[in-house]
Amino acid sequence: MKIDLSTLQQLAGVPDLVKEVLAAFTHAPAVVSDPKFLVSLVKGGIDVAAAPDDESRREVIQIQVARITREFA
Repeated sequence: MKIDLSTLQQLAGVPDLVKEVLAAFTHAPAVVSDPKFLVSLVKGGIDVAAAPDDESRREVIQIQVARITREFA
């Protein structure tokens, strides 16, 4: 499997999403180990990777952080 530059650019926002979501749940480590939480985080990462540009990725990250926070708060 060959990964080109555009694929890497699409994946660039995923670490930011993970970092922000984990920061939101530092007070609840049990949530982070919940398989449903992990699936939700992966789905959010897919949405971030699908965003066409940096500005869109930033918006999607904010939406996904809010969604995951609501879902598991």
